[in-house]
Amino acid sequence: MFDQEKMTQTVVNLAKDFTTANLTVMKTSMEQFEKTVHILTRQGAVAQDEGAKLLVDWWSRAKQGQEQYYNLMQDGFKNMEKLLGNTDPVKKNHK
Repeated sequence: MFDQEKMTQTVVNLAKDFTTANLTVMKTSMEQFEKTVHILTRQGAVAQDEGAKLLVDWWSRAKQGQEQYYNLMQDGFKNMEKLLGNTDPVKKNHK
């Protein structure tokens, strides 16, 4: 028989897992890019003085945006779970 609660839990878990995997890939890519930017600013003739400041500022803003996006997604999942009801079977059993 079709169990609405299990289906809801499965959909929520799938969405969370998909988003978490994407955010992890994004974070890892950004960390690798950050290493490259730091190497360029330290060693490269491309980024001297003012250019290095611009790269550091740009990088700082990119990281801030990434963190805001991550927090927004986490808050969205919390709100979705509240909207759909308590989908955590462990919590349901303790009510």
